[in-house]
Amino acid sequence: MELTLEQQRILTGERGETHAKYMKWLVGWGDAMQARRLVPVENVLPNGMSAPGRRLGKATDAELQAYLQERIDICSCPPACTVYTHIGSIDLEQPQQMGIDERQVALQRKLIDEASSSGWIMSWTCTPYLIGNVPVKGQICAWTESHAVIYINSILGARSTRHGFESAVAAAILGVTPEFGVLTDKGRKGDFLIEVTTELIDVADWGALGFFAGQIAGLRTPVFSGVKRANLEQVKQLCAALATGGGVSMFHMIGITPEAPTLEAAFQGENPKEHYVFGEKELRKVYEELSVTSGDDVDLAYIGCPHCTLQEIAEVAVFLKDQRIADGVTLILATSYALMMQARRLGFVERIEKAGGYVMVDTCPAVTMWPRKKRMVTNSVKQAYYSRGILGNESILTSTTECLRIATAGRR
Repeated sequence: MELTLEQQRILTGERGETHAKYMKWLVGWGDAMQARRLVPVENVLPNGMSAPGRRLGKATDAELQAYLQERIDICSCPPACTVYTHIGSIDLEQPQQMGIDERQVALQRKLIDEASSSGWIMSWTCTPYLIGNVPVKGQICAWTESHAVIYINSILGARSTRHGFESAVAAAILGVTPEFGVLTDKGRKGDFLIEVTTELIDVADWGALGFFAGQIAGLRTPVFSGVKRANLEQVKQLCAALATGGGVSMFHMIGITPEAPTLEAAFQGENPKEHYVFGEKELRKVYEELSVTSGDDVDLAYIGCPHCTLQEIAEVAVFLKDQRIADGVTLILATSYALMMQARRLGFVERIEKAGGYVMVDTCPAVTMWPRKKRMVTNSVKQAYYSRGILGNESILTSTTECLRIATAGRR
C-alpha cells in the first residue's frame, strides 16, 4: 500500500506500540483487499465495546476485569473521529430480568465513565441512524453492523465497507481506513437486476425481498425496480435481510435511492447482465422457509430486529390497548435507550408493560442469549433466521400485526 510519511512513522512505532498495532491491522487488511491507500474516515461504529453479559456470567472476577480492561484500554485513547458504538451485551435498565448480576452492571457503568471522558459515544444500538448518527452523502465511515452498513451506503449515500471489531477500532483511533469496494465510485455499480412484481405490504414482506436478493447476491450489489415508494421501517428490514441472506454492502432502488435515479445510473451506463423476478411465489417461499415449526403454540414474540423506531413502538402500544399478552408468552420490543426514553415519556412503554410486554434496550436476544424459549414469532427475517441457531428455538416469520395477535392469543 502507498502510505504517507506520517502513516509510515505510525507503522514503525514512532507514536507508540498501540498505534503501530492498529496501523499494522489496517495495512494488512488493505493489502489483502488490494487497496492502494488509506483514506480519512470521519464516522466509526465498532462492535464489541460493551461489558460482558450472560456469556460471561459465570466468569471469575479476574476474567471479567481482564475482558473489560481491554475495552477500557481502547476507549481511553481519544478517537480521531466521531465514534458511536454498536449493540451491547446488557440491558442496563433491567439487568435482573436478563439474569445479569451486579458485577457486570458495575463493569458496564465503569466502561461508560472511561469512554465518555475520552469522547467515545456509548450508544449501544444497531440503528445509530435513528438517534442522530446520520452520515451524509459521500462521507467515509467504518461501521460494523451489517444492516446499518447497507443502510448508510444505499439510503444515505455515505460510504462504508463491512468492518469487524479490529478494523473499526483501528479506524476510530487512527482516523483512516483502506480504500476499496464501495468506498470507490466503481465499487458502487449495480451487479444484477431484481424486478419486484408483487406488492410489499408489511415490513416482513420487505425482509422477504431482502433475503431473496441476498441469497442471489452473495457479495454483489442488487438493483431493484418496480418499487414505487418506501419508508424508513421498510428499508430497515430490507437492509437487515440483505445482510442475512448474503454479504451485501449496498443496493440500489430505481427512483428511490440517491445513486439510482435511473436504471442507467444504477449500472453506471452498462446493461444488467442478470435479471430476476420477485413475485408472489418468491415472497411465499421465503415465508415458508423461515416458518418451519413442529406446532402452533408460541412462547416468545419479538419485534425490534433491527432496533425499533419510535413509530414501531407507538404502533405496538396502540395495538395492545385494553389487551394482554397471553400467559406463558414473552413479548420483547428491542430499541435504543434514547428512543425508549422518548417512548416512555409519551406513555407507550407504560402501555406495553401494562399489557405484559418488555421493552429491551442496548441489546437484543441474539446477543444476550436470553430468553430461552421453544417457539418464537417475529416480523424480522434476520431474527427468524439466526435465532434458530443462537437461541435454539423454532421461528415463525409473519407480519407485525399477526405477531401481536399471536402474542395475545398464545398460538397462531
